[in-house]
Amino acid sequence: AEAHAGVEEVHVCVCPGREAFFWQAERVLSTRFAELFNACRRDAELRLLALQNWVDVGKSYRQLPFRAWYLWMVDQKLLRQVQVRLVTAYRRRIDRRGLLRIVLAWHEVSLNQKAEVRTRSQLIAALQAQEELTRSLEAGMKEYNTVLLEAEQALQREERKQQALRDEKEEVREQLV
Repeated sequence: AEAHAGVEEVHVCVCPGREAFFWQAERVLSTRFAELFNACRRDAELRLLALQNWVDVGKSYRQLPFRAWYLWMVDQKLLRQVQVRLVTAYRRRIDRRGLLRIVLAWHEVSLNQKAEVRTRSQLIAALQAQEELTRSLEAGMKEYNTVLLEAEQALQREERKQQALRDEKEEVREQLV
């Protein structure tokens, strides 16, 4: 065995058909193993794809309501912005129209009549008089309100007395009958 250490053993096949059978069997086995390997790889890819689809479906179930809420909020924000723009444009239009009326009225007064000129102190005095008048009117309203409440309470008391008298009258009638 030591004399043949560097030399390979060569087997000589006595049957030529047997060697062809081994080659054919090796070829069949190698194709079958390759097919099995490919099938296992496809199965693993399918399992990975199924797992990925399952994760995606879970994410969509989790994210869909929040996405719908987000889209609703964006729509509401856009609607609010449009409403604010419309209200602002309308307010600006009304303010401009009012200013135009004031300017036209002032222009007409300045052309047709002598404009009345007042000093700052006169305007402040007029404002104070107006405020005093407003305070006196508010005091009168409070006084009127208390008088009205007292009158309503007196009316309720009178109604209770009248009802008590009617009840007594009914009782007396029932006793006489």
